[in-house]
Amino acid sequence: MIHLTVHLATEIKLAGPVYYRWMYPIERYLGTLKSYVRNRSRPEGSIAEGYLAEECLTFCSLYLTDYVETKFNQSTRNDETTIGSTFTLDVFTASGYALGKAIATKFDDKTLKKAHQYVLFNCHQVQSYIDEHRQILNLTHSGLPPHQIERMHSESFASWFATHIENTNPSQDDPISNDLKSLARGPNFIGIRYEKFISNGFRLHTKEVERKRKTQNCGVIVRATTSSYSSIRDQNPVSSELDYYGILQNVIELEYEGGRRVVLFECDWVSKGKRLKLDDDGFMLVNFTNVKRHNEPYILASQAMQAFYVEDPVDCNWHVIITTDARAKYKMQPLADVDTYLQSFICYPEDENEHEEVVWVRDDVAGVEIVVDA
Repeated sequence: MIHLTVHLATEIKLAGPVYYRWMYPIERYLGTLKSYVRNRSRPEGSIAEGYLAEECLTFCSLYLTDYVETKFNQSTRNDETTIGSTFTLDVFTASGYALGKAIATKFDDKTLKKAHQYVLFNCHQVQSYIDEHRQILNLTHSGLPPHQIERMHSESFASWFATHIENTNPSQDDPISNDLKSLARGPNFIGIRYEKFISNGFRLHTKEVERKRKTQNCGVIVRATTSSYSSIRDQNPVSSELDYYGILQNVIELEYEGGRRVVLFECDWVSKGKRLKLDDDGFMLVNFTNVKRHNEPYILASQAMQAFYVEDPVDCNWHVIITTDARAKYKMQPLADVDTYLQSFICYPEDENEHEEVVWVRDDVAGVEIVVDA
């Protein structure tokens, strides 16, 4: 057993996680075969008959998979099949579904403005209008620094976009134009709020729901592209991808004209600064204690990925960030060349002089001759 520990690290590198190759499934299957025994004086025959009956039922289930629901075609626990719709804008395409009851909510003006603004800036079909509005501001306010123009662009784009779409008089037969008109007019001040939602194969709960539970499903992570300025006089902003770590506070559904709906997650975010640190073991830690509300607290439900926050035993205010994959989705590592790996790194380390002749015959013991009959 002491010698075993020498090979564990190499075994993990070559074979990956242990649950892909351990023998507990074999032992469980042996227990299943034992359960087929009905006549203890003939255990082998009972196992053979039980195995044959199981194979027949499996064949029938696979044969009827298009007609009845079986264990081979039933949906997974966190299945979030996209619901088909006639809407053409990507933000109106339903992804995932809510769990529990819907709570009718009247949103204030500030919430509607922030949420609608995020929807506009994350709609692929609106990108051309965003570029046009930014060009107009650059021409009319050429003397202002870029960060002020960007702030004006964020605050005034929604009103400019609504006026611009109304004045263009789009065709009534064009579905994209109709969806753009509904989007430009803004959401209804009456919406829906949820406490649980399934998106991207993840089951997410609000922080309020988890106050009464021992499980954790409120951690959210999203990767966004942001533009940063080094100073007020900086004329060349740098775009980079930044990970935002958050705690889900609310799930809101905005209703637009014509039954069009958009689901947003409202979170408390931490992205950089003193609330993130890297410990000596290489783990990223985050601190959500008294975190201030972010200027843009909303993301689309389709953008959210799940993360878990494990409390640091040394300081309870800090939590280790653990990312995860959705259920029924596996990221298999590429197979390694085992022989090459063993020969190059384990069995035959590099010699100081690679051209030195290697002697494979032992000279410390007397040789023994063996006579073999022809």
